Amino acid sequence: MNAILDHLVRLEQQTSEILLRLDRLDGKPKEPQKEWWSPEELAGALHRKPFTVREWCRLKRIQAEKDKYSRLWRVPDQEARRLIAGGGLQPEMIA
Repeated sequence: MNAILDHLVRLEQQTSEILLRLDRLDGKPKEPQKEWWSPEELAGALHRKPFTVREWCRLKRIQAEKDKYSRLWRVPDQEARRLIAGGGLQPEMIA
Protein backbone atom coordinates (compact mmCIF):
# COMPACT_ATOMS: atom_id res chain seq x y z
CA MET A 1 0.00 0.00 0.00
CA ASN A 2 2.85 2.39 0.81
CA ALA A 3 4.43 1.71 -2.56
CA ILE A 4 1.23 2.75 -4.30
CA LEU A 5 1.01 5.95 -2.24
CA ASP A 6 4.66 6.79 -2.99
CA HIS A 7 4.03 6.23 -6.67
CA LEU A 8 0.94 8.48 -6.58
CA VAL A 9 2.91 11.24 -4.82
CA ARG A 10 5.62 11.04 -7.48
CA LEU A 11 3.01 11.19 -10.24
CA GLU A 12 1.41 14.23 -8.61
CA GLN A 13 4.80 16.00 -8.42
CA GLN A 14 5.55 15.22 -12.05
CA THR A 15 2.10 16.41 -13.09
CA SER A 16 2.52 19.71 -11.25
CA GLU A 17 5.95 20.23 -12.87
CA ILE A 18 4.47 19.60 -16.30
CA LEU A 19 1.62 22.03 -15.62
CA LEU A 20 4.12 24.71 -14.52
CA ARG A 21 6.07 24.26 -17.73
CA LEU A 22 2.89 24.52 -19.79
CA ASP A 23 1.92 27.73 -17.99
CA ARG A 24 5.24 29.28 -19.07
CA LEU A 25 4.41 28.74 -22.73
CA ASP A 26 2.38 31.53 -24.29
CA GLY A 27 -0.03 29.29 -26.10
CA LYS A 28 1.49 28.38 -29.42
CA PRO A 29 4.99 27.51 -30.56
CA LYS A 30 6.92 30.43 -31.97
CA GLU A 31 7.90 30.39 -35.61
CA PRO A 32 11.47 31.26 -36.39
CA GLN A 33 11.69 34.93 -37.36
CA LYS A 34 12.41 35.39 -41.04
CA GLU A 35 14.49 38.30 -42.15
CA TRP A 36 13.55 38.15 -45.85
CA TRP A 37 10.77 36.65 -47.97
CA SER A 38 11.19 35.47 -51.53
CA PRO A 39 8.58 36.56 -54.09
CA GLU A 40 7.43 32.93 -54.27
CA GLU A 41 6.86 32.73 -50.50
CA LEU A 42 5.04 36.06 -50.41
CA ALA A 43 2.94 35.14 -53.44
CA GLY A 44 1.82 31.96 -51.70
CA ALA A 45 0.81 33.87 -48.57
CA LEU A 46 -1.10 36.46 -50.63
CA HIS A 47 -2.67 33.96 -53.08
CA ARG A 48 -1.02 35.71 -56.01
CA LYS A 49 1.36 34.57 -58.75
CA PRO A 50 5.11 34.99 -58.11
CA PHE A 51 5.30 37.04 -61.33
CA THR A 52 2.88 39.57 -59.80
CA VAL A 53 5.00 39.99 -56.67
CA ARG A 54 8.17 40.37 -58.76
CA GLU A 55 6.42 43.07 -60.80
CA TRP A 56 5.43 44.88 -57.60
CA CYS A 57 9.11 44.76 -56.62
CA ARG A 58 10.32 45.96 -60.01
CA LEU A 59 7.80 48.81 -60.13
CA LYS A 60 8.64 49.76 -56.50
CA ARG A 61 5.07 49.23 -55.35
CA ILE A 62 6.42 47.33 -52.34
CA GLN A 63 9.66 47.66 -50.42
CA ALA A 64 12.07 45.11 -51.82
CA GLU A 65 15.65 44.79 -52.92
CA LYS A 66 17.74 42.48 -55.00
CA ASP A 67 20.21 40.21 -53.26
CA LYS A 68 23.70 41.42 -54.14
CA TYR A 69 24.97 37.94 -54.97
CA SER A 70 22.05 36.10 -56.55
CA ARG A 71 20.29 39.23 -57.89
CA LEU A 72 16.95 37.71 -56.86
CA TRP A 73 14.28 39.88 -55.29
CA ARG A 74 13.75 39.71 -51.55
CA VAL A 75 11.14 41.42 -49.41
CA PRO A 76 11.84 42.44 -45.79
CA ASP A 77 9.83 40.57 -43.16
CA GLN A 78 8.12 43.75 -41.91
CA GLU A 79 6.89 44.63 -45.41
CA ALA A 80 5.72 41.06 -46.04
CA ARG A 81 3.76 41.00 -42.77
CA ARG A 82 2.20 44.39 -43.59
CA LEU A 83 1.07 43.10 -46.99
CA ILE A 84 -0.29 39.86 -45.54
CA ALA A 85 -2.20 41.70 -42.81
CA GLY A 86 -3.67 44.12 -45.36
CA GLY A 87 -4.45 41.46 -47.96
CA GLY A 88 -1.92 42.69 -50.53
CA LEU A 89 -1.67 46.02 -52.30
CA GLN A 90 -4.43 48.49 -51.54
CA PRO A 91 -6.14 50.26 -54.49
CA GLU A 92 -4.51 53.61 -53.66
CA MET A 93 -1.09 51.92 -53.80
CA ILE A 94 -1.72 50.52 -57.29
CA ALA A 95 -2.60 53.82 -59.00
